[in-house]
Amino acid sequence: MVFHEIGNPVGPTVLLLGPEFGGWWTMAPLSKRLTSEFLCVLAGHSGYGEDYPQPFASVADEGRELADWVVNHVEGQRLRAIVGVGLGGQVAVEALCEDSGLADCAVLGDVLCAESPGSKGSAWLNGAAWGLMKRPRYARSQMEGLGIPTAMLDVFARDAAATPKATVKAMTQAVETWRVPDDIRAIRCPVRVTMAALQSGPRRESGDILAKAIPGATLDVQRDLHRNELYLQYPDRCAEWLLPWLLRSGAER
Repeated sequence: MVFHEIGNPVGPTVLLLGPEFGGWWTMAPLSKRLTSEFLCVLAGHSGYGEDYPQPFASVADEGRELADWVVNHVEGQRLRAIVGVGLGGQVAVEALCEDSGLADCAVLGDVLCAESPGSKGSAWLNGAAWGLMKRPRYARSQMEGLGIPTAMLDVFARDAAATPKATVKAMTQAVETWRVPDDIRAIRCPVRVTMAALQSGPRRESGDILAKAIPGATLDVQRDLHRNELYLQYPDRCAEWLLPWLLRSGAER
């Protein structure tokens, strides 16, 4: 994984994890709305974009690596919050299961944990079609499906070109086969789960499954949004919703 820091160097640390096939830069617009109060760390997934030499192994391995990074790089070895979207949310859950004291609170957005029809062939198909990312029209269609703003086409295309097909296959399979871990009830920090209503049935179902699996978690349904859009497309709206909770979580610690 790769980690980039931005914001208040003496503020509490908030770690942001973007979705699959979206680099750390997908969370940059949101982070800029938080930097007056917090030191934001934007994490990029193994094997993708600038971290292409590192193979992507599994969601659980990403979670362990993230937990280790926090222990070695964050003051007090504890985050104010961990915010994960898509694959980033899956990794956040695994990290919290690895170390229940990792963060004061967590936010998990549009995390898939239910089986999707046709998912078995997705890894092969995504790998086979990855070369089409060189075509702007195809790349834009994939970005729209992931909720990534098409204004980020240049950096998306750059990272896509650097990412091996093996990573694409492994990451696709990992995201679509991930299920709620057996030890998820070990998570003790306050958790908010968000789910965009304008997406497939299994993805909508996943929000409810995840919120019920984590003790005390709440589910916020964004009825007018598509997958990942709250965090990637509407940073002002997301920050307005998120900031009061992050500040309150710190005061209650």
